[in-house]
Amino acid sequence: MEAVIFNYLAVISAAVASFILGGIYVALFSKQSAKLNGFTEAEAKEKQKANPKGLVGIFLANLAMAFGVSYLIFALDVHSIVRVLSLEFWLFVGFVGPMSIGPVLWEGKSIKLWIFNNIINVIALFAMMLILTFWR
Repeated sequence: MEAVIFNYLAVISAAVASFILGGIYVALFSKQSAKLNGFTEAEAKEKQKANPKGLVGIFLANLAMAFGVSYLIFALDVHSIVRVLSLEFWLFVGFVGPMSIGPVLWEGKSIKLWIFNNIINVIALFAMMLILTFWR
């Protein structure tokens, strides 16, 4: 088996891109997010305050995902936009979607909230995959 050689700059860039896209999404759609989560206006404002631990944790999660996606792109020899879209579809259907449906099934959260949260997951994953596929 061939050893994976990671492009660390691409991996870090992919994680940063995903992090920034997530921040933009949260900023643009904070009212919709608050409503779907059942927060009052005061609760939403409190949750919007900077949380350094949360920000570091989200970035580290993005970095871990970027390494995993980079490995898959290498192992599956992804070199085209069609293969990127195919891999993203299967990652969502097989992992992201099922892993994130728990709150809907067990906590009574809205399917609209699940869709809302997964829109950014799909967008950020796609951006990450583009960077990792075409910056080798």
